Amino acid sequence: MSHYALGWFSLAGVACVFLYGFAISSEMAAIPEGIFLPPFSKDSTLKKVIVPAFKLDTHPVTTQEFAGFLKRHPEWRKNQSRPLFNDANYLQDWRDDGNPKEANLHHPVTYVSWHAAKAFCADRNARLPTTMEWERVAATRDSGYDSITMVRDILDWYGRPSGLGTSKIGTGSRNGFGVHDLHALIWEWTSDFKSWGFATLGTGRAEDSARFCGGGGNRGSSSDYILYMRYGFRSSLEPHFVVSSLGFRCAGDLGSR
Repeated sequence: MSHYALGWFSLAGVACVFLYGFAISSEMAAIPEGIFLPPFSKDSTLKKVIVPAFKLDTHPVTTQEFAGFLKRHPEWRKNQSRPLFNDANYLQDWRDDGNPKEANLHHPVTYVSWHAAKAFCADRNARLPTTMEWERVAATRDSGYDSITMVRDILDWYGRPSGLGTSKIGTGSRNGFGVHDLHALIWEWTSDFKSWGFATLGTGRAEDSARFCGGGGNRGSSSDYILYMRYGFRSSLEPHFVVSSLGFRCAGDLGSR
């Protein structure tokens, strides 16, 4: 990771834990309407969230796909980047302005800001998923993947040094909807990444923020704890930040192309 997000999450990890075409490697999975239960128990209005049906990429956007986007939209290349939209580390791991390292082509693209991710999805006539959409899918596991193993794998990933780099898509978590790599590969931007954070913990009291870190994680289940970690990380971000382990995937409304 990099920038302020690295500083925050490093502390949280201790305390809490060719030519590049536009071929889309990830299809979109249809996600039916469902209920997501946030771990914010002190406010009854947050106990149940109905998430309408939508579509979600089955894999994160790859470096190869993002390179194709840059060919069509050179205004998003590194040498055209503006500090308002991307911090100084934008596309830091690319060889030069428009060419990523070949070894990373099938890895999730990282070092991209919320602005760049949003522009990529718009180019596909898609959008970034909302936090509740992302979390609804992330809470659903494959039928052969028990919850204890899933939580253990996520916590193991949280404990790894962030400088180890990414892996190819398809090597992360499994999901009952046919969506891959939501866990144990990269963090992912959501459209409203700051909307569900410390301010929505229920009472708004300072002591509520303790649930995100230190011994606070022991107050709920392990699954709640990994949720707190994600919400805490998102709350540390600004839309122009780029992070070495932060990428994205696109979403869409059912019925859209």
